[in-house]
Amino acid sequence: MQRIKTKPARYKMEKSMTAKRLNIWCASCALIVLFTMIFFSPNQYISDEPFYINNLALFGNLGLGKDFLLHMTHQSPGPLYQVVLASFGTLCPVTPVSMRFLNGLLFLLLTGITYLFFKNRKEEDPAGAALILLSVPPLWGLAGVGLSELPAMMFFSLGLFLFYKSISKESNGFASYLLALLGGFCISLAIMGRAQFLMLLVTTPLLFLVKGKFKEIILFLVAAAAIPLYVFGLWKGLMPPAAQHIQRGTVYMHGFLALGYLAIITLIICHRWLLLPRRFYYLGIVLTVCACVVNILGHFIAYEPLQTVVHRLQISELMPGYKYVAPGMIVGAGSFFLIASCYRIWENRSDIWFVFFFLTGLALVATSIKITWVFSSRYVAQAIPVLLIPYARYISNNYISWLLRIAGIAFGIAGLWSYYHYRIL
Repeated sequence: MQRIKTKPARYKMEKSMTAKRLNIWCASCALIVLFTMIFFSPNQYISDEPFYINNLALFGNLGLGKDFLLHMTHQSPGPLYQVVLASFGTLCPVTPVSMRFLNGLLFLLLTGITYLFFKNRKEEDPAGAALILLSVPPLWGLAGVGLSELPAMMFFSLGLFLFYKSISKESNGFASYLLALLGGFCISLAIMGRAQFLMLLVTTPLLFLVKGKFKEIILFLVAAAAIPLYVFGLWKGLMPPAAQHIQRGTVYMHGFLALGYLAIITLIICHRWLLLPRRFYYLGIVLTVCACVVNILGHFIAYEPLQTVVHRLQISELMPGYKYVAPGMIVGAGSFFLIASCYRIWENRSDIWFVFFFLTGLALVATSIKITWVFSSRYVAQAIPVLLIPYARYISNNYISWLLRIAGIAFGIAGLWSYYHYRIL
């Protein structure tokens, strides 16, 4: 009888530890690259930065009151970013480079809050899992450009963490009530930065299934809704009056594109989420082929991912159907992601927190259908920190995951470079 040679457990453990070290080293180098790029970024306002700066000047003149809220211009998000910038301005002058440094620092805070989440949930490698955020390509644009998403994302994650602590078994009585109120207040600030975070108020009632925490959940919801109710009532909508014309209508195709981008990001940061029995891959291939054929024949979506690269390499001229094939493939990828996600929810159906965090992240992605003016992967990136919590159960530390994360960092660097040099939204 032939003896089967197996590698000792110690070898496997050492291999896993090496992969973990590589991930941390890679993330550390990525942070150095990020802040170096910010330091040497153009000393002029790019992308949406001029709009936020103009409203910052208005904030300086009018203060945070009714007049300012009603006269904000060229800005769909609420006033949170101006409040953060004004507070930052008391420490140093607000310049193009300094406001990008501020977003870089907020990204570090967001990573730290994500680490605390993983540590409290007793994940195997909380630091490595949190640093995976650096492998999300669109997050580089949010961290390296003065855009409004990161302050809202940071407060959203902080509010979720405090709320999670308030209804955990360790917190009871006054402490749990206080944490729920503070968490709700942070969520209300997040909503004032990005109205998409309102979706948390839709998914939170799911947690009424957690026994004995009814009061904490009610306090959290009341605190989270208080400020938005006043401001949205003043605006008579979810955006400042001057921007409400871009809120009208629904673009369902943007929802499909958002799911496709989410599938690609998931492949980069947590490919095991997409590892399913073989029959599901056949279904995914069929859906992708069908989506491509239908879009080529019907011209439902004309969209070119990586526009800068596409135009410089003249891919559109070489492949005239690229702008129809690419969105078809993205829609197919999004459909497969939904299949995989249903499979994972069924696997973890007894874990209410797993289901809650995933559905909250998916609800944030779904709001892309209300973004009618232009689609951007950065709107998908807002959901990644909360989705990373259920993903953590499937994150692996092997060389395949390491290579995928390096690829994500490389795409992120390229995306940020394009912001600085081509002013692409």
